[in-house]
Amino acid sequence: MWKSIKGQVKLELCDMGVYLATEIGLCVLGMAIMICIQIFGHEKSYFPIGSMIAMLGVLFMVLFGNIFGMCMGFDVAVSMGKTRRYYVPSAVITYFMMTLLLVAGLFVLIRVETGVYAILFPEKIKESIPVLTKFTLPWVVGLSAVLTGCGVLGAAVVRQFRRGKIIILAAWLLGCWTIPGATDSRDRNILDRIGNAWGQWFAGFQLPVQISMLVGAGVIFTVTAYLLFRKQAVQW
Repeated sequence: MWKSIKGQVKLELCDMGVYLATEIGLCVLGMAIMICIQIFGHEKSYFPIGSMIAMLGVLFMVLFGNIFGMCMGFDVAVSMGKTRRYYVPSAVITYFMMTLLLVAGLFVLIRVETGVYAILFPEKIKESIPVLTKFTLPWVVGLSAVLTGCGVLGAAVVRQFRRGKIIILAAWLLGCWTIPGATDSRDRNILDRIGNAWGQWFAGFQLPVQISMLVGAGVIFTVTAYLLFRKQAVQW
């Protein structure tokens, strides 16, 4: 198993470098935009827009990168003689480590960005954004677990069902439409209200329970994906 994990890590090193460079680049781009706004727009407050852009980029890269990376990796690994029993766990562990590194990068970038603004614009007021201000280390682990589970399950769904890509796209759009309501209590339409109800329900738990729920969801998604992968054939 350890040799399989090491081989999987070596295969993903190039992609990991691209993901990290993209994450940092998006954050720097957002910081440049905010600095220009502050200099030329004379705004009275600032917020970490670079980290928000990087967060969206990481979410997209982790989910879709893991989904389609594992789909192709499964075919290559199995066709070259690796068993499903060894490939799927090694891929899951590798993708979890990659996701953990990217999410930890967000944790650092948020604090670096706000520190830069505090130095450049000491007279400005920092706006409070719940998604960013409450992003602490326990969330790094919880989000990494659930994102990894979503990616692995997404790969299994894409391979298992003829319209799997449509299912994944629908799930992505549903998340994009409901998460804003869950995070900032929007109430513009029914999707915002659904997200708001889900957000209030989840916020009713203590932090350790919330993190445990995220990790548990990630484990359930991963086990479900493993059971689906066990019966899948190579697709070329």
